[in-house]
Amino acid sequence: YEPALLPEPNHVMLKHLYALSIRDGVMVLSTTTRYRHKFVTTCFYKPTSK
Repeated sequence: YEPALLPEPNHVMLKHLYALSIRDGVMVLSTTTRYRHKFVTTCFYKPTSK
């Protein structure tokens, strides 16, 4: 996707922590924040111990 074509996040989605289901022993956490006029999404990948 072209970054300019992605939809702008809704204000209620900002500064929330999202967790994806665990797959292949990896848990994914993400959050979206605003920096000036841009939006930044940070993803954290964490291996789960078995």
